[in-house]
Amino acid sequence: MFQRIVLAVDLDMAAHDPKGMAQAWELCVASTGRLRLVNVQPTLPTPVFDVVPAGFDEERKLRATRMLNDIVAELKFPGDRVTSVALIGDVYRELLKDASNGVPI
Repeated sequence: MFQRIVLAVDLDMAAHDPKGMAQAWELCVASTGRLRLVNVQPTLPTPVFDVVPAGFDEERKLRATRMLNDIVAELKFPGDRVTSVALIGDVYRELLKDASNGVPI
């Protein structure tokens, strides 16, 4: 049925129990698929670059990665069936690209 379920995670609202997690895992169990948690930090508008410190995007991505790792660590799911990634870019495009295994849309 499903080989890979991609769950977009809004880390501002997740609080270690992302919306849709139970349903996504239920689909994974029913189909022996894998769960992929994805967070996309939106790209900042160009004028903002003048006021943010160097390395700002990298720090946001690192923070998001840590938060996703914390969520995965709290799950009672087998570790080999759950992966996560933090990305930076256009949310829509990055989610679709990750869902299609890295093939650009």
